[in-house]
Amino acid sequence: DVVEGFDTLPALRAAWDRLFLERPNEPSTSFEWTLAMTRHHVRPDDRCLVVRLHRDGTLVGIVPLVMRAVRVMGQRLRLLLPLSE
Repeated sequence: DVVEGFDTLPALRAAWDRLFLERPNEPSTSFEWTLAMTRHHVRPDDRCLVVRLHRDGTLVGIVPLVMRAVRVMGQRLRLLLPLSE
């Protein structure tokens, strides 16, 4: 499912930490890193989305996305980007 806004992230912290600790992960995929990215790299006019991936009713992934308006050759486009890679 897709939820708009990063204000939903704190409610996902326990699940996020569980997912993060289950496998070897880069620090840039931690909850703390992601929260810092939301505070320092999201522009006021960005649209923020959180994709929650479920398998058999179990949360198996969380993907914060940013939709950013840009202009290319005079055309207004919207880019959908991961908050952190």
